[in-house]
Amino acid sequence: MIRLLVDSSADFSKAEIEEKKLLFVPLQVTIEDKNYLDGIDIFTNEFYEKMIATDGFFKTSQPSPQQFLDHFQKAKENNDTLICVLISSERFKVQYLPKILLNMTISISLML
Repeated sequence: MIRLLVDSSADFSKAEIEEKKLLFVPLQVTIEDKNYLDGIDIFTNEFYEKMIATDGFFKTSQPSPQQFLDHFQKAKENNDTLICVLISSERFKVQYLPKILLNMTISISLML
């Protein structure tokens, strides 16, 4: 089976993720020294409300390698092909994690 893995930059709602049976990896967001998982602990409306109400800067960080690895291992067990649609930018290195993990750990069909 072909499975689509997205990170939270894709802006799918929780309902869309469930309806489309997408695999999901959240980016991490830090607001006023509190960490959130985008799309799990904090959602778009709340994010913008906090942005308006907060004077400080927000920080984001990439998902943990383990979050990707869990999906890769399950895909391998199910003989699935993963298509990864991830944030891509010089500022965000998320797209490199799957490649690094694959080289280090397991062999599955993966499309980035």
